[in-house]
Amino acid sequence: AKGDLSNARGLTRAKYRFNLSGGGILDLPADPCQVLGQDKLGSILDIQPPEAGLFCEPSAPPSEDCRKPNLYEGPGDKALKAAARKAVRGAGNTAERAERLRLFVHGHISDKNYRSLYATAPEILATRSGDCTEHAVLLSALLKAEGIPARWVMGLVYTQGAFWYHEWVEAYLEGERADHDHERPSGGWISLDAVFPGARLDATHIAVARACGEEDLLKASAAVTGLLGKLSIEVLEAR
Repeated sequence: AKGDLSNARGLTRAKYRFNLSGGGILDLPADPCQVLGQDKLGSILDIQPPEAGLFCEPSAPPSEDCRKPNLYEGPGDKALKAAARKAVRGAGNTAERAERLRLFVHGHISDKNYRSLYATAPEILATRSGDCTEHAVLLSALLKAEGIPARWVMGLVYTQGAFWYHEWVEAYLEGERADHDHERPSGGWISLDAVFPGARLDATHIAVARACGEEDLLKASAAVTGLLGKLSIEVLEAR
C-alpha cells in the first residue's frame, strides 16, 4: 500500500484506489459503510465504519445458516454454551452481549500462532491458541450459542506495514432499533473483531466476502486468497 496508515487502528475513515494486475474490476460487498466506485485509474473504495455496536443500515433477517452452528462451530457443545453464558452474565441488550463475547475471545486466545488453518471452536476454547481465523470461529460459535446470528467476514486489514488476509465476525441485532415503517427491517449487522482490543473496526478493514455455512466459507476464502499478490492499494485519504 502507498500512503500513510501509521495510525491504522485509530482510522475512522479512509479512501483507497485499487488496481488488479492483469486488469479486471474489483468485486467487493457494498453498503453505506463500504462504498465502491470507479475512476479512470482504478476502483475507489470509501470506508467509514460505524461506531461500535451500531450497524450501517437495516437489513433483512439472516438465513438459517447464520443462526445454526456449522461444523467448525461445535454444534451442541456444552463447554461453549457454558463459556458464552458466563461471558455475558449481567449484560443488557444484544449489542452489549456481543461485545462481552468479543472481549472474552480477545483475552481467551493467549497463544497467537499460525499453526492451524481452521481449528474447531471446541478445540480453540480448550487450547486457547490460533490466529485471526480461530478468533472468528470461536466468536461466531459463542454468539450462536447465545442465540445471536453470526457470520464470518473474509477480507484484508492493515498491520505491520502492509495489508494482510484477515477474518472477523458480524453479529445480527434483531429489532434493536424500532422502525416506524413496518415494511422495512429493524435489525442489522454489527462488526466484531476479536483480534484487536478496540471495539470499533478501523477503516483499514476491507470486507471481500461473507460466509455462514461450510460451502460459503470455501467460496469466500477463495475470493480473498485470489486477490493476494495481485492487488495494489493506494491510500487517497486516511483520517
